[in-house]
Amino acid sequence: MNTQPQGHHAPTNLEAEIAALRAENARLKANKTSQGTGIRLSAKGGISLYGLGRFPVTLYVSQWEAVAASLPAIQKFIQDNAQAIADAQPQAEAKQA
Repeated sequence: MNTQPQGHHAPTNLEAEIAALRAENARLKANKTSQGTGIRLSAKGGISLYGLGRFPVTLYVSQWEAVAASLPAIQKFIQDNAQAIADAQPQAEAKQA
């Protein structure tokens, strides 16, 4: 009796299989970080912005509209406080620190 799922073969060389999986994992991570930001509709009807940090920023339409209307004030605040504001570190750099 074959206990392997259909279409899968027992690896003949476990080290080669691990190396292949690590390479695929690195490729998928590289694709994920190179995609930048993305927007999706959440299950509850919110709008989620991905790519800014570890978790998405999810707001409802009225909240996004309030953020958009406040953008000039936010930009002025950033300019006025540029010396005291820290830039976010990319995920890879934060893990190495």
